[in-house]
Amino acid sequence: MDAQQTSNGWAGVTLELPADTPLAVIGGKWRRLGSGRILATYTREELALVIQLAEAINNESQGRDGSRRLKEVGDADHWGQSEG
Repeated sequence: MDAQQTSNGWAGVTLELPADTPLAVIGGKWRRLGSGRILATYTREELALVIQLAEAINNESQGRDGSRRLKEVGDADHWGQSEG
């Protein structure tokens, strides 16, 4: 985790997530690493929103097959760039 600090607290955070993370990623603010893991940057508000979204999806899929796919907020057709 890499937090970018401001005088009022943190402005953003970069997380290295597992390849099968249930967290949504923000368009233009993530990339897939060579290992398959995902490097994603969020503002405080974005991170709160994607955590709420993941919790809602988890609650919705209780009792179902629940296979999850990585979704990108704001641009469903763009899946980022692979490191290579």
